Amino acid sequence: MRFFHSVITAFLVLVWLATAAAAAMAQAPEDKALGRPAIASSVEPAREGGLCSEVLCAPGNASDGRDDTRWSSAFSDTAWWQVDLGRARQVDSIALTWHVARAQRYRIATSLDGADFVPAANVTLSLSPGQLAELAASERHTETTRFGARSARYVRVTSLERAPVFRDGTAWLAGVSLWTASVFGPVDDGQSATGLEVVSGMIRPFPVVRIKGRVTPDGVDLDLLSVKAPADATIRVRCRGRSCPPRARRRALLKGKLPRVLAAGTVVTVLVTRPGNYGKYTRFVIRRGRAPARTDRCLRGSSRRPVSCPAA
Repeated sequence: MRFFHSVITAFLVLVWLATAAAAAMAQAPEDKALGRPAIASSVEPAREGGLCSEVLCAPGNASDGRDDTRWSSAFSDTAWWQVDLGRARQVDSIALTWHVARAQRYRIATSLDGADFVPAANVTLSLSPGQLAELAASERHTETTRFGARSARYVRVTSLERAPVFRDGTAWLAGVSLWTASVFGPVDDGQSATGLEVVSGMIRPFPVVRIKGRVTPDGVDLDLLSVKAPADATIRVRCRGRSCPPRARRRALLKGKLPRVLAAGTVVTVLVTRPGNYGKYTRFVIRRGRAPARTDRCLRGSSRRPVSCPAA
């Protein structure tokens, strides 16, 4: 009996640990820089006895989600690292894990267009003797800086002064190097706490896509392609195939810029989206001697990837 009691107790402990871990993951803030492209003013070049090269110490290493890759600059002051968050997002803090080659003073700045940067914080990295000893042993130190929430697409870290690197009793100046750079901030407008877009229902009235024409031995002789949708919806039309108009984009096909005949194999896709709603996805595949094959699905919010439509 005692054996079964121990087994049940162990099982309950495992369940509790799994539940706690899941809850911790659900509550963890989104790293808005994770996996995003990054650039830098320079990269430490390959040299004899060195550990870097243009690939091994590339800027993207600081936002790739790994803790064993890093970006390293050339041996000079004012080196900077910058991440593109993909769109304007709410940011209010950045966590930087520095290598032994680190900045002693640095500036954090943000920008909406990648050209005009607004300072967010100036940081002086003053480490205690204990922190210096830990840095020497682990080759990493994480410093989190918080600032007033703002909208930004680009976040830049600029080294203003390099910290000396001590090796074998000698102090010297290298470049600056980051293992990881994580950007955090409040939940963005139209998103849930997980960073996913909040979608509450269908576009109303729901878009209607029509196509009209005559089947020919070689494809379709097209008379009409129309989309009826609310004025605030975004309509995109794509055409792929040799009979498409040159660079057919967005509403080009809706404005009559299409050939009289669409050859077999041509694919026309219509996407109607509106943030916060399920939109319309319609795809036509032109066939030889038969009516086009039509596929109707939904689009979730601003996404262009088709999904199953929710139940009415």
